[in-house]
Amino acid sequence: MAGEQTLPAVCALLAEAVRWLDASGRPMWRMDEVGAAQVLPWVKRGSVHLVCLAGEPVATYRLQPEDEVFWPDPADADALFLHRIAIARAHAGKGILAAIVAQAKREARAARRGWLRLDCASDRTGLRRAYEREGFLLRDERVCGAWHVARYESAV
Repeated sequence: MAGEQTLPAVCALLAEAVRWLDASGRPMWRMDEVGAAQVLPWVKRGSVHLVCLAGEPVATYRLQPEDEVFWPDPADADALFLHRIAIARAHAGKGILAAIVAQAKREARAARRGWLRLDCASDRTGLRRAYEREGFLLRDERVCGAWHVARYESAV
């Protein structure tokens, strides 16, 4: 789990993801959404995780006990929700996503939840394939506010 002392590393990974996505013509998050002021409340809740290899920060993600925006149905309460996955470009394709999913599933089991759920913009075909390779099944697609999302789940 990330703490306040690791906040700069978490924000740097998120900012790298913003820059890479913007440069590739696929913006997702904005810089004003990944700064310390926006990330710190999630860190204080214990939701933010920092993945390190040999002491080097290589990824971050958020694991939430609820998601009222994209999974508002009370029937979805038997899950943990995986968000804001950012993997350093230098470590992309090296199994980091698989490690994140495995850890999130362990935490879901420990919390006595039956599911790990996540979502992404429905037009992110590469991201969707990556989630499917990690064992997530498409639950549905829906409009949530301004976003058209694909919602995925995996039994834990």
